[in-house]
Amino acid sequence: MSGAAKSPAKTPLLGPGRPLQVVQVSSAEGDEPIRLNEDALKELEDNLALVRQKHGDIPLTIHSAAGTFREGKSFILDCFLRYLYHLEISSVDDLVLENVVDSSFLENCNLTAPLPDGSEIFETRSSTDRVTAGIWLYSKPFVISTGNFIGSGGAISGQKVAVLLMDTQGLFDTAAMSSLDAPIFALSVLLSSKQIINKRGQFNTNDWQLLNLFTEFANEIVRKLHRGKDPELLGEKPFQQLEFLSRDFQNFDLEFDDIGTVNEHGHKVSLEHFLAHCEEASNEYLDRMTAQMRKHHQAVSDRIQSLYQNITCTCLSHPGEKMTSKRWQGDSVALSDTFRALVARYCRSSFVAPAIKYDVLGNQMEFGAFVQWIREFTTCMIAAVETGQLPNVDEVVKVVTQHQLHKLQEDAVEFMKSEFSKAGKDGKKHIPDSQLEVLVETVRSKCIKDFSAAAQFGPEEEIAASLDTLAKKLSDVEQAFRDRNKLAMTKILVFFAPLITLAIVLYVVDWISDWVCDAYLEECVTASSVMAFIYTAISISFIGYCAMLYKEYKPQGLWAAVGPLAGEVGAHFEKASARVTELVDKVKGRASASNAAPATAADTAPSNAAKESQNSAAGSGGGSAGASKKND
Repeated sequence: MSGAAKSPAKTPLLGPGRPLQVVQVSSAEGDEPIRLNEDALKELEDNLALVRQKHGDIPLTIHSAAGTFREGKSFILDCFLRYLYHLEISSVDDLVLENVVDSSFLENCNLTAPLPDGSEIFETRSSTDRVTAGIWLYSKPFVISTGNFIGSGGAISGQKVAVLLMDTQGLFDTAAMSSLDAPIFALSVLLSSKQIINKRGQFNTNDWQLLNLFTEFANEIVRKLHRGKDPELLGEKPFQQLEFLSRDFQNFDLEFDDIGTVNEHGHKVSLEHFLAHCEEASNEYLDRMTAQMRKHHQAVSDRIQSLYQNITCTCLSHPGEKMTSKRWQGDSVALSDTFRALVARYCRSSFVAPAIKYDVLGNQMEFGAFVQWIREFTTCMIAAVETGQLPNVDEVVKVVTQHQLHKLQEDAVEFMKSEFSKAGKDGKKHIPDSQLEVLVETVRSKCIKDFSAAAQFGPEEEIAASLDTLAKKLSDVEQAFRDRNKLAMTKILVFFAPLITLAIVLYVVDWISDWVCDAYLEECVTASSVMAFIYTAISISFIGYCAMLYKEYKPQGLWAAVGPLAGEVGAHFEKASARVTELVDKVKGRASASNAAPATAADTAPSNAAKESQNSAAGSGGGSAGASKKND
């Protein structure tokens, strides 16, 4: 790559971002325990709309962190933020130069300060007090390219995706309302495509109890949506990725300081070797945890396996004693080299092939739908807070069903509009009644058939009600198309207006020439022949076209088109008349100007002659007077 021109860094689409508390909680007496922050949600919705306007309907991935309070969830999300910002501003060449891991975004910076562009980060602090309350979403969707950054030919491979980060309040916090744990965790899992369970140390009874509660809840949702079918019998698992993030892991056999040394096999330890060892240790830990889960919590294990497409584990070492001190002010130097390398690798692996968000029915999540999910699911959660349990399954099923049925309705309506638009050529072509009825019936039947085939989920009464609503919407579209088709019928002869105007003009000129000049000028005879040929050809073409349309449109159709045709011809004549009048006025003006100049000269000549005559007379009189005086 030496000698090649370096590609410029990318310009971010959006300005600085900030965490938004979309779901607010309160334990104060008299306050609502949980409520939706519409202002924050509107800001997120506007930013998603800008991304969609720029990049189209690209996939969405949502990374959410949940777990016991004060165990570093927000810090990991801040590392994600710094890495995504690094991807956003880096040039293609910078990313190609990355090898296995690039930890530069965690070096020479204050990890508690805003990003270089002023973007705020998720709040963290070294204390035992809870920091995050409710559910927070980052306001700025980061658009990245998936795949291996070291692409062939120096290009980033993969598709573009929009990344959102979600932070949730810590679970099992005695200072918070314990009744919020289950609803907050459920909302996080339902909205995310990658659910990170952040855990320091071994899983305890509280962790297994919460996992058991949610997996039962999710399992029942899927069963009711699919009318009694168990998730394991479905073709696609409803949730994307569950990751166990083990913090302060102490069972690594290699440390970062071992890089460059020679191991017991006589091989030099490289960065790649060190990271591969840590990944292998993480996989072994997941195997042990899975075996323990199957032994002591078989039901939870089975449900997780049936609900999630991908179950992963990442282990991170302790960040360093300096960082955990209350005196730590955010200096990145405090991070241990091992922790920095593992976090950098974790960030990179998280976004090389991020899990794309799909809803529980297998539909790829759209930007607008995601915002609507937040509203609908939060409403369900509010009702569940008083009991401290998860929301009513039937309520969640109803939300999912209604949302999906509404989407199917929209798809059917758009399909009908598209078919009608193609058949009528966007209102430019009239479709005869016999063909119109066949078209309408065919398109309507397909819409109903496709809707019924796709609506195989949720309560049957919801589907029946939605089908009735769809029938009304399709009827409205049909009526609008019929009205537009009638309007198109009145335009079937309009395109002949310029030709008919020309034919009439030529006929009149030819008729005048017959009386004025054809008798004695050969040029007039030739011109008349040409004009007669043109208006005759136009007339025959017009009559032939009308005869061809007669079969389709009947007399009433042709008569309906005559009025607009006559109006267009009249408009052409008005324009031509105005143009002729304008030209005549110009010619008259020039003629008047040319006539005025000679007249002025003629008027001036007599005046000069008169003056000369007067001067001559005066001269004669003077001479006579002098002679008379002399004689005296």
